[in-house]
Amino acid sequence: KNFPHTSSQLKLSYGRSINSCVNSSPQLIMFQAMKARLSRDFLQRELVRQRPALLYGLALSVIALSATTFMLVDLASVHGGLPTTNVIKLIKDYSFLLEVRYGKAMIKYDESRRAKEVVRRTKKVKKGLVTKEKEPEEVEELDVAWLMAYPFTGSSVALRNIQNLTGFSQGTNYGHVVDSKRGFIPHVYNSIPVNADSPNGPYKYNIDMPLPSSGYILVKTHCSGHCIDYGTDECTLSDYVNPLINVREYMIGCASGTKWEYGREVEVHHNPYKSKKAVILARHPAMVISARFLNEVEGRPNPLQQKWGREGILEWCATYDDRQGSKRLMNFYVEEAKAMVKDDGVLCHAEIYRIVNFYNQAYKLMKFMGDPLLVTRFEDYDLDFDNTLNSMAGFLELRLKESRRADVPYQRYGDPDLFTTEEVTKMLKFFNIFAIKETKALFADYS
Repeated sequence: KNFPHTSSQLKLSYGRSINSCVNSSPQLIMFQAMKARLSRDFLQRELVRQRPALLYGLALSVIALSATTFMLVDLASVHGGLPTTNVIKLIKDYSFLLEVRYGKAMIKYDESRRAKEVVRRTKKVKKGLVTKEKEPEEVEELDVAWLMAYPFTGSSVALRNIQNLTGFSQGTNYGHVVDSKRGFIPHVYNSIPVNADSPNGPYKYNIDMPLPSSGYILVKTHCSGHCIDYGTDECTLSDYVNPLINVREYMIGCASGTKWEYGREVEVHHNPYKSKKAVILARHPAMVISARFLNEVEGRPNPLQQKWGREGILEWCATYDDRQGSKRLMNFYVEEAKAMVKDDGVLCHAEIYRIVNFYNQAYKLMKFMGDPLLVTRFEDYDLDFDNTLNSMAGFLELRLKESRRADVPYQRYGDPDLFTTEEVTKMLKFFNIFAIKETKALFADYS
């Protein structure tokens, strides 16, 4: 009953874009997915002419069966195998996959259209049909590569290292803060978009360096799902749970940020499909937690302000896990994780849940996006600085300065001695309960 019956309805449905179809019924999603694979003439001849019910039902069965087959094949190519989940989840995954493909295709179409327009105008100039002075200035758009990093994993260090060794500013989703020769400066300079046609970001990171003229620009993004729930409207359960269980919500967060404009900070969102590559940056979860703890108590008027050491972080974790938001978050834990929290007393389990699912979602999103991916760890800068920077620069197609220094000093924020070995072992065991195989592989050396 959800399929078109008349010739005009069929043609309308046939010409409908995926963009409008992703929010339609599952049957129409399948119908759209199959329209390029089945003969249009067959559909018009057999369906529009209203052949006997047997033939009509057979045709619909072929469409549904073929659509389901191709849906599973497509999802298998994304997930690396046939997904084992319920039908509703399959339909949602496939509709999101179609949405991503359509979004990416529209970006390529727009780039192709602009390139053809440049060629057309150039030909007119050569023929003397228009004067060069009247032609608008053509500004080449920079290709974006996301730096997907959980807060306090060292994203600022990664950007500064690339900047120092290439001489070019990189990008950020958070334009209210800029880097400079004098350090970080918040809430002073108006945010500068890296691309003129994207006023909502990403933005130039360093105000004292030029933007690269070629290659990719590395854009810092913390995506979403990491805010701490203090029981206020600034961070509610849905603000961090939804992105950690819904890939589309997570993707929207990766293309969201802030800008500083006319003396005020404004939340902004830009097109996520303009990202063409991604770098996933990880760090030891215990170091991330210790760095976040130090940031929370540094310069803040709260009861923990004077407790910097082990006593302070134990109290901070206990307070964090005892909040109402953390207790409600446990409803999303599997039974094994709940047992560990109850019996083993895993410290800062609510923060670990955020960290592990942040990286799970990063990998899942990149599978859907199909973009080239580079993974690295904060500790790699200490283990092999040169190769780490060379591989990242090569991935971004940026040339390092010949006069670059062999090493660049940077601040290592976090204290490795705040937790005991036993406590860290429990944290990592809890982490691995939720981790998908790619996340486990990335964090394997920390175990």
